[in-house]
Amino acid sequence: MNFIHKINSNYLFILMGLLLPLNLLHLNSKFGVDFMYTFATITVIIGSILMLVSGIMLQFVLNKKFRQ
Repeated sequence: MNFIHKINSNYLFILMGLLLPLNLLHLNSKFGVDFMYTFATITVIIGSILMLVSGIMLQFVLNKKFRQ
């Protein structure tokens, strides 16, 4: 139970860690700044949606396990 949650949170943290410096690097460059701003907002939106979905799925799985 805790094991699954740990793996999930670690994976999300790794993903966020990889995305943040990438966005910062591209924002610092003069070319395609507007594009990278939109890309950053899109990644944030997708990330939040994924977190929400994974959280709901995790709760569903845990509830199913407890019922059995």
